[in-house]
Amino acid sequence: MNKKLFLLSYLFFSAFTLPLFAQSEKEPSAEELFKQANALYEQQKYKEAIALYDKVLAKDEYFARAYNNRGSAYFQMQDFLNARLDFDKAIELNPKDADAFTNRGMLHASLGSFEKATNDFAEAMSLDPKNPSVYYNLGMAYFYLQNYDFAARNLYQCVLLDDSIAEAHNYLGFSRFLLGFKEQGIQDMTKALTLNPNYAEGYYHRSNAYYNMENYKLALQDIDNALKLHPEIKEYQNLKKAIQNKIKP
Repeated sequence: MNKKLFLLSYLFFSAFTLPLFAQSEKEPSAEELFKQANALYEQQKYKEAIALYDKVLAKDEYFARAYNNRGSAYFQMQDFLNARLDFDKAIELNPKDADAFTNRGMLHASLGSFEKATNDFAEAMSLDPKNPSVYYNLGMAYFYLQNYDFAARNLYQCVLLDDSIAEAHNYLGFSRFLLGFKEQGIQDMTKALTLNPNYAEGYYHRSNAYYNMENYKLALQDIDNALKLHPEIKEYQNLKKAIQNKIKP
């Protein structure tokens, strides 16, 4: 009997003290919530990450990095309007944040606004001049604007800082080729394929170059390698047909 009373009194006590104990626990800080949100982002749980970034900003409305990272999560979910608003706010709060300029530049580029992208990437470069990815992004934006001179200049800076980026060597080579530096361009594209032998786009670009140089045998070898990796891509299929038409007896 006494044991039952003790048990009942324990449950009664616990039922009322647990909520009080929980209330007395220290709430996580904005920085702690920010780290939790970043972990969710890394797991590609973007919706959940956004919900936590919301809590961070409810605690600290001037937390620039939270705006930047929430913008990245919105970007991953293709919510470009909210992504742009967050990147703008991050830059307003911290105009020295190269990452925020880079992210906004990526947003502009993904929407085809390459002029705006070059402006943001150039600002990121001025803030973080030792970061090879900044030069790569700027070079690619110029490439899509068909400004191959500026594309080559920035991609060259990228590979000077990091010689291991196959994509940078590929587009540097293709830009140089289009500028008339054909042999040098071929060397750069070959370097890209040495770094990544499974780089289909690298084979495609070098095949294009060989086709332009009327070296159809090497062009066919490269486009065959590209098609082995990605047989579904129409551009690769069309280039192979064009090459085959040239080598028909």
